[in-house]
This record gives sequence, C-alpha cells and structure tokens, in this order.
Amino acid sequence: MRAHHPTLPRAQRGIAAILLVLMVGLSLTAAVLGTMYYVHSEQDSTLTAHTATQAQLKAWTGVEAFRQYLYQAGQTTAAALTANQAITLSGSNLTGIAGLVIGVNSTSTSCVSSAATGSTQGTLVTANFTGTSSGATATVQAVYCVIAGSSGSGTGNTNANAINFNHDVTLGGSINFITSTSTTANAVINVNGSFNTGGVSLTGVQVINATGNVSLGSSAQVGVINSNGTVSLSGSASAVSINAIGDVSITGGAHADSVNTLGNVTMDSTSIGTLHAQKNLTVSSSGTVGSGTVGGTVSKPAWNTGVNVTANSSYAVTVTPVSLGTQQIDANQLQATANYVFDIDSSGYRKVTVANVNGVTAGTYYLGNYDSGHQDYLCTALASGSTPSSPICGTPAVGSSVTICQGYSAYNPCFSYSSSNSMWTINGQSIAQGVAWFHGSLTVGNGTYYNTFIATGNISTSGSDVVYAPAFAGFNGAVSGVTYAPTGICVNANFPTLWPTNLCTPASSPTTFNYNATAVANYAFLAGSATNGVYSGGNIALGSSTTVYGSILANNQFTSSGSTTIYGYVTAAGSTGANSLGSSTTINLSALPPAYKPGASVPGTGSSGTPSAVTSQVLWTRYL
Repeated sequence: MRAHHPTLPRAQRGIAAILLVLMVGLSLTAAVLGTMYYVHSEQDSTLTAHTATQAQLKAWTGVEAFRQYLYQAGQTTAAALTANQAITLSGSNLTGIAGLVIGVNSTSTSCVSSAATGSTQGTLVTANFTGTSSGATATVQAVYCVIAGSSGSGTGNTNANAINFNHDVTLGGSINFITSTSTTANAVINVNGSFNTGGVSLTGVQVINATGNVSLGSSAQVGVINSNGTVSLSGSASAVSINAIGDVSITGGAHADSVNTLGNVTMDSTSIGTLHAQKNLTVSSSGTVGSGTVGGTVSKPAWNTGVNVTANSSYAVTVTPVSLGTQQIDANQLQATANYVFDIDSSGYRKVTVANVNGVTAGTYYLGNYDSGHQDYLCTALASGSTPSSPICGTPAVGSSVTICQGYSAYNPCFSYSSSNSMWTINGQSIAQGVAWFHGSLTVGNGTYYNTFIATGNISTSGSDVVYAPAFAGFNGAVSGVTYAPTGICVNANFPTLWPTNLCTPASSPTTFNYNATAVANYAFLAGSATNGVYSGGNIALGSSTTVYGSILANNQFTSSGSTTIYGYVTAAGSTGANSLGSSTTINLSALPPAYKPGASVPGTGSSGTPSAVTSQVLWTRYL
C-alpha cells in the first residue's frame, strides 16, 4: 500500500509524500474482514444492485486494509499523516479501491486508553475509501483510533479482542458473536494452545489465532484461521482463509476459500478455492480445488478432473507463526480501587472497609445485623453475645446505620461466609453499587448487581444472576436517550444515597459518571492473586443462567456451563487448566455504551515483560 500527497511542495516530500505500506499476507484477510464489515452494515441498509454491492464490498475492504496498516505502522506513523494524503492499496484483493486521509487529530478525547495508572493519548485518523466496480462507486468514511503499545514493563495490558485464553479451549456448546460495524474487528479468539469446537456451532467469529491445533466441526463458520499446528474442518464447517504451519484436513461437507500451509493437505469430497501447500495434496474422493500449487505430490482418483493444482518441487509457502502474549492479574494490587473491601478478622468476624462512598465515613466496619429484620448493616461495634455466625450490631443505633444489602425480604441477608473454604456468597435482590473486593473466593447467586466483583480466589455464579459493570451502567443507565441498564451507578434506584464518589462527579451532587476513574469499572469479574510471586485462585465459572454486562478477567481458567451472555471480553490467563464453554455462550458486542471500554487496561496485570501491542480500532463508519 502506498499513500502520497498529490500536490505537496518540495519541502514536504519524503516520508510524508510517499507512505509505503507492506500488505504481504494481509490482502486476503483484509478482503475477508472487509466483507464482514459490509455484511454488518447491510443489516441496517439495503442496497440490491449487484454492481453497487461489489463497490461497497471493495470500500469496506479498504477500511479493514488501512486498519491493519495502522496496526503495523504504529501511532508515530499515524500521527505523521496529513489531510488530503492519497492512500493507494496494493495487493491481489485490493484492486478498485482508492483512499484519502481526511484528517488527523492527536488530542481527541475520543481516542484515549483508560487505566487507573494513567491514560495514553492516541491518534484519531479519519479516512475515506471508495470502491469501484463496473462503473458503480461507493464511499465509506472510517474513523480510526491508534494507540501505541506498552514498552514491555508488564504493568498493563490492553485486550483488544473478545476472547483471550492462555490454554486449550473446548466448546461443549454453541458460541455466537453478535457485533456491529464498529465492533466487528474485535470478534477474534486468541488461544495459547489448541481450539476445538467438537460438534457444536460457532458463528460470527472473524479470526481464530491459535498456537496449537484448530479443529472445527458441525456448522462452525469463521473468517480466518491462523494456527501453528494442524487445522481440521469437518461436517459443514467453513473458513474463508486457513493459514497453518501443520497439516490441513478438510472432510465431510466442509469448505475453505483459501488454504496456505507448510504441511500436507487431505480432503475427500470437500472443496478448496485456492491452495498453497508446501507438501502433498491427497484427495480421496470427488473433492475439488479451484487452483493452487503444492511443493510435493498430488494424489487423486483418475476420474476426478476437478483438482486444478500444479506440483512444483521448488515451491515455498510462507506462513507467519502465531505469537500471543500472556498476562496475569493480582487482585491484591486492585484493592485500592475498591469501594468495599470484604475480609475476615482474626476472630472470624466479617469486616468491610469502605472508601469513596457518599454518606459513609471511610473506614472499617463490622458487617452485622440488628433485631427485627435489619440485615447486613455497617457497624462500628458489636453487641455482647455476638458470634461470627450471628454478629449483632451494638453501635451506631439502627436509625443511624447503613445497610449495603437489599435482600429478598427485610429478614433475608445478602452476605454469608464459609470459613471451611474461605467462600463468600451473595444472594439477594442487589447490593450497594460500586467496586467490591473479596479476600477469598466468591459465589454470586440470584440477583441483579451493579458492581465490579474482584476476588483473590475463585469466582462462580449460580442461579439466575445479572451483573452490570459500573462503566456499563454509567450515570443512570442511559446515554443520549438509549437505555443500557435499568438503573445506574450515580442514580441508583436500589441505593439512591450510596453512590461511589470516585466514580460519580461532582462527589457531593453528581451529574456525570467518571469513566477515567478506574479501568476495573469496565469489568464485571476479576479473579486471582499472587503471594510472593506464586499465583493462586483465578478460576471463573459461570453456571445456570448468567448475563454479564462487562468484561471478565480470570487469572487461571474460565468455564461456562449454562446459558451465558456476555456484553464484553473474556480473558483467561492460566496455563495449566483447559478452558471450556458449555451449553450456549453469546458474546454480544452489538450495542455497547459509547464510553464503556471492554478491553481497558487494568493495573496489576502484565505479561512478564512482554510488550503489549499497538491498538488500531475502527471507532465508527458511515456511507458518504
């Protein structure tokens, strides 16, 4: 890809005048993902003319190709672009596309990474792409946000993709991505290990990156598969592009538009559009290949004339290996972000340390009860006769105390604790909104919660529960007339006077939600901790019926066994236990609040010195 300014004076010539973009290995991927952008845009816009459709596809391909270029080039190059620079795309799948830089803004508040340790200013790039086909044209304007990666200090990590697992993944149920035009690029599954769908469906996935093997069956449909191991497609599975270092097997009714591999390829009655293989091709039945070249031999039945492949012993195939960073979370480093810290004292009593909560003096309280149905109040002292299993508040008087629980009735508590396994359990209608930190493990039961839950141990859910991360619910649950949650954090129907003063500004009488206060507010669940460099806990298990409006970060393993819907990203950082998604899991990125950042960098996470990548995201698009 090459971009140049057509009328630059001599003093501006050079790198600003000729911007070289290497698209080796990316042109097909850009075409694939550009098509996905187009499909999502057409859910809201119907145009039936064939030539117009092809022109639109080309325009969307340009949008994705330039995003990939900005990802490779980085923020410094993005900031050096100038308005009216022409963008010329080169590549076999990038013909009929013209681009133009419209503007560059390095101070926009719309392009800033969010982290409690500080924010990073990104560069906003606006560009137009025009696709041309048979005389028809279509132009799409895209706005990109490019933010430089970390230096590798291990102090933070930005998860730009929807699913990130540091160990093998097995699907025991269907997984479905629902995206919008602006979030399509994030429908990516990264696996440091192998990925196996078994016999379940997989839809809406743009890219699978795996350092191990990839096996898709049933009706799994994906865009691009990048694998350091083998790739197997069976049943009615399909992929637009396969890039594998190991062997590729396509059987049953499976199909791949393009296959690039350093290994062998075997197929039966299936089909491949274009094939590039370093080794041998074996076709056992009526399988077809549109065109291709192999470096080994071609074996097929004599009667099969549908294999259009040339054997060339000197043929070389290039496949870029998948390289994925790892990260860990230490909940101990996140304790300072909490509004409520739940712990057990040396006598076994439940304690809550409160910070930045309106109407509650900062400090440590007992979690106790009063007579006549007053449960889970904040007490400064307990009455005589109290026990850890039955703590009775002594002071203050019941009329001056505050409860952080809305139980099923006045006589039902929300919180319980088991000393045998250091397990906290929450059951109720709701608890006070904000960031809640637990020493030990946590089970979240029935109820609707407006919290970030952090645990040093494991986190599980049971029953029917709904969790809204604070940054998802926002000020009052709505943004610009669009409702994202039944109520909010600053204006909350359950606890109207207990707003978190660090998340709501001004603190005394809030009018806005502070999205920059802490990145953990974008997460619903974070689990796991480290003591003297040894990690423990970190398993997150969603069961029964769980809806999560926020992202999930597990220090070890993630599993889901019920009907699960997640409006955010899922990251599991452990390398010892396989992850599994059972029953039905939906990752819904189609209607997210504009300031909610599902991949926000969290303090206390890192990659043991591995630098985080540049982020290059499409913020919004429109037809011109």
